[in-house]
Amino acid sequence: MSLKKLIYFMIGSILIFISCSGDIFHNYEKARDAISIPALRDTTPPQLAEVEALSNNTVKVVFDEEVEEQTAQDINNYYIQGFNRVNVLGTELQSDNRTVKITVSTGLKYGMYHGKNYTLLVQRVKDRNNNAILNALSSFMGKGKVVSEVL
Repeated sequence: MSLKKLIYFMIGSILIFISCSGDIFHNYEKARDAISIPALRDTTPPQLAEVEALSNNTVKVVFDEEVEEQTAQDINNYYIQGFNRVNVLGTELQSDNRTVKITVSTGLKYGMYHGKNYTLLVQRVKDRNNNAILNALSSFMGKGKVVSEVL
């Protein structure tokens, strides 16, 4: 065999080895990628991250994760009590799926009073994995009518 043929033979063998080993390595990587560890299921219910009276008839509630629309917008899942009882009239889940704006009553008997402490109780609101909040409480300062106190 001439030196020229030997060099061509060696170069060809090296190229074949490289292309085959690359293919074998690629298939090994694909097989390795197919092995996966199953994801752990989320079992933690949503929590209240923030509660704030925005006005005399609106309370903002922010959850720590996205919540399910139907339960987040059910007015029966929210109760406000404090200086007086405040009626929940409506709810609206915002586009971030974490914030709910609650519309509340504004009357003298069932409206919020400015500067008075209120507590929001949230129940049965579910996250995207069907975990429901049981009894979450959060205090906030009311905005609304000013009450004068006679000492």
